[in-house]
Amino acid sequence: MVTCDVAIYQNKKPKSTLIMQKTKNNLLKLILFCSLYICSSTFVAVGQTIEIEWLHDVDMSFGFNNNQGQAQKDRDIIEDKFIELNYSLIFNIDINDDSAISLKGFLEARKQNVLDDLSRTTYGAQFIYRWQSTRGFFEPFYQFNISIQDDTYGVVQRDSTVIESQFFATKRLTDAFTLVAGIKYWSQDSDGTVFDLYRNEGFVNLDYRHNARYLWYMTYGYRKGEIWSTSQAVFCNGAIADDIFPLINWSLEMETDHAFNNALCGDWIAYKLKADTHTLTLGLNVAVGESSAFDFSVFHIDSTAEANISYQSTIFRASYLVRF
Repeated sequence: MVTCDVAIYQNKKPKSTLIMQKTKNNLLKLILFCSLYICSSTFVAVGQTIEIEWLHDVDMSFGFNNNQGQAQKDRDIIEDKFIELNYSLIFNIDINDDSAISLKGFLEARKQNVLDDLSRTTYGAQFIYRWQSTRGFFEPFYQFNISIQDDTYGVVQRDSTVIESQFFATKRLTDAFTLVAGIKYWSQDSDGTVFDLYRNEGFVNLDYRHNARYLWYMTYGYRKGEIWSTSQAVFCNGAIADDIFPLINWSLEMETDHAFNNALCGDWIAYKLKADTHTLTLGLNVAVGESSAFDFSVFHIDSTAEANISYQSTIFRASYLVRF
């Protein structure tokens, strides 16, 4: 009989490493929030010569994920529903006719149905700079943004600080079609080991405005970096899952998955791999009046790591968006 020592995947960060990472996170957050404060103070001081606007965004989403644990094997796939509420306060500053800056603070809350410990609360801030080098309806315009957020889950293991930055260009092709292409960097520093992740991504988006009310969109992305996935190591009947050793062999990190173990029988582990990931989003935005809209989207993920280790996941989402 094949045996499996649980200790091999209960990796924990050394205390010194945790202290260094906490210090790094606090420093990054301090730099970003100080930058936002300095920018806002500066522009408020000269507010007589530029246009300033405050906006509030609220959206509520209902969703379904057909593979919440990003699992490879059918037996490990857990479906789950969620509800999410987001609020953003946006401070827009039009510097001139060709450029603008936005400072955004946001709060989010998500409630999972089955895996309750994957429910989370989030707060964060974002800095956005938009500009157009040449004026004209069909001339491209550009955007750079950077954000930082803290995610708090039902288990400390997944509590994370996430930093994301992206640059993209937008080009109107016709009155109906708009093309967007860009690059993105994303990193997550968690209290666990498996959920310390990073990825680089290139993406392209095509919008089609059928009329003033209906907007169809499609986004393709290619990511290169790290993924996490969850699998059973011990089944509910106590039997050992001896076919997961390729995962153990190729994984960068492994540890007990507390969120899955708290919700499900058996013994679940989370592991981290380097992978290439393709994503595809198809969506429809339907305007309701001047300041609200319904949004319906399907987001598909296909990740492949070494040794043909892979997973697929699809997320269906319906949202109601309001701006005031």
